[in-house]
Amino acid sequence: MNRPVITKIISLGGVVAFFALIFSYAAGNLLSIGSFSSAFWTFIASVLFLSAFVIQVLLVDNFLISAGMIVAQVAAMTIFLGGSLSLVMFAAILIAIALLISAYYNGRLEVKNNLEIRFFKTGQVILRGASSAIAIFVIVAFISILDFEDPAAAKQHIGIAIRPLEPIASAYIPKFSIENSLTDISLKLLPKEADSIAPGARQLIVQEAAQRVAEVIGNFTGLKIRPADTITDILYDLTLGRLSNLPPILRTVFLVFGGFLIFLLIKFLLIFVNWLALGLGWLLYQALFNLGFFKIQTQSVEKYVISL
Repeated sequence: MNRPVITKIISLGGVVAFFALIFSYAAGNLLSIGSFSSAFWTFIASVLFLSAFVIQVLLVDNFLISAGMIVAQVAAMTIFLGGSLSLVMFAAILIAIALLISAYYNGRLEVKNNLEIRFFKTGQVILRGASSAIAIFVIVAFISILDFEDPAAAKQHIGIAIRPLEPIASAYIPKFSIENSLTDISLKLLPKEADSIAPGARQLIVQEAAQRVAEVIGNFTGLKIRPADTITDILYDLTLGRLSNLPPILRTVFLVFGGFLIFLLIKFLLIFVNWLALGLGWLLYQALFNLGFFKIQTQSVEKYVISL
């Protein structure tokens, strides 16, 4: 392998590691802030990383070098997502490395098993494993920061997880916030015609509506819900609040099950990320080809066949 080829491989691996670092920073902000903008930038960063990773798999035909670059790229992800590098987080790092290496192996196998270069088909094979890697990494990073001994901190993390949905909910509930109580939401949902009602009567209507909603939620969940409870309070009591009362073993079982459900949800959302990553990867692939970064050659291949 000559020096120009090595330089290209190192450059390509460095770019992918840089995008992994950007993804780590964006996802770290998402887990600490939970705003819609942080979710958007995490979405963009994941598209950039996955598209660059597809290019890396297609162009670098050396397993050991690729495995080394993948380890470095996952290490870049841990800078803002690794936290205190607990045992659980260390296991997530190993799983992410294994999934990315598996994605590389399956992608290269797809290339070798086809006489033509089928970018989109090969890209889909690569992205199945690569997107699973980043999904598991983010889920474990979030679970690892949960503190069941501190309800206030746990409620804060619940709020961070659902805050990106505020703009969507605001389309139906004016100026919706996860810190709104059931009473606040009932007030915001009052029709404009209620403005002509006397303040005392309007307040009574709001209180009755909030109490009714609290009773419906309480009957459905088995929780004691009050009109003054916020959305964050209710979700905490429904999820982490219940888990905090369980023995550690059962708590771990439910966390694993909950993490699996979240993984399935994220994998569904990553379908759209994968489409964009494939499209961007194709544009990068064509640009690098036109710039002479790589070339496509034909080879004559001997093949053994069975005949009677």
